[in-house]
Amino acid sequence: MSVRRSPRSHAANSNRRAVKSEPDEESPKKRVKKEPSADDIHGHEKQPTNKQPRNKSPKKDLTSQKLAKLESYSQTPYPNYKRPTPAECKHVNDLLAKVHGKHERPVDIKIERSDGTERRGAACGEVPSVLDALVRTVLSQNTTSKNSMQAKRDMDAHFGGKEQWAKIDAAPVEELEDAIRVAGLAPSKSRTIKGILESIRQRKKEEGDDVKTEDPNKSFSLDYLHEMPDDACMRELVSHKGVGPKTASCVLLFCMKRASFAVDTHVFRLSKALGWVPPKCNSRDACYAHLDAHIPADLKYPLHTLLIVHGRNCARCSAHKRAGLTDAAKCPLKELSRKPSEEDELSDEDDEQDSALKHASPDVKQAVAKLEAMS
Repeated sequence: MSVRRSPRSHAANSNRRAVKSEPDEESPKKRVKKEPSADDIHGHEKQPTNKQPRNKSPKKDLTSQKLAKLESYSQTPYPNYKRPTPAECKHVNDLLAKVHGKHERPVDIKIERSDGTERRGAACGEVPSVLDALVRTVLSQNTTSKNSMQAKRDMDAHFGGKEQWAKIDAAPVEELEDAIRVAGLAPSKSRTIKGILESIRQRKKEEGDDVKTEDPNKSFSLDYLHEMPDDACMRELVSHKGVGPKTASCVLLFCMKRASFAVDTHVFRLSKALGWVPPKCNSRDACYAHLDAHIPADLKYPLHTLLIVHGRNCARCSAHKRAGLTDAAKCPLKELSRKPSEEDELSDEDDEQDSALKHASPDVKQAVAKLEAMS
């Protein structure tokens, strides 16, 4: 049986709805301060926490962060991943050498060939001066050797000769930026170079040896690094803003003739394809730390340069499919390398190596078994 509402009750409900829909006189955003209760007054206050306010927590200096990261990479970040073995490194080096020729470190580092043109190695820091090597390597970041070498020539021409560090140091950053524009990322690279020169000048000043000599360019030098051990050189180099482990490692490898395995984009890509780092490794710095710990010292120079040459020129291994690449079917690494995938990522480090081989082709598994038997 339906119950009819009286007109009076219907009107009352309408009034209540109308009252509810009206805006409050006081803004809802305003919060009324809660008065302390009796419990709060008599010893039941909230205990202070150890958490620091976010906006008051001190920010780590960028250099400190880089040095801390570098310190964490003093050993491989993947201690349970045992590849590459020394036998694997030698095997890959020999395979690449058959195609691209043997790569040996030059006894004497020379910038120019006999015909006066610069050697290609100069682009990545294979020059006598540590400062010159560092600047050249900064210019080579994220660009081709052709562009970085042209940028160095343009810089030399603009400032009146090679290694005119005093003039570059005194010039506005915009002037240097215009001179090296062909290298790309000119604003950041010019600031990095200016920052390096400024730190050298400040160091001289702190030592009481101001940069005021007959040839002020000679005062701008990093050659004192030759007297320091590898880890100290790395810390010194990466302390400069814009200089990371890859750039510093190139200076050690090419200029200072140290056993350091620099990891550029080609080395990183091929190392992952070969299974030399865990599939979840997505950082060049982590890749550098792992490979630098595993690759034998006598193979670091030839293997680094061979992987770069192969990565640039092999149709199968190059990141850019362009004309003039070598036939993919003739790739010497085709039986050993595979393409890493996101499915290979792991959560348990103890299973990293087994998982990498689990997803490999039968040919890769057989090749790894042979190499393990050789070692």
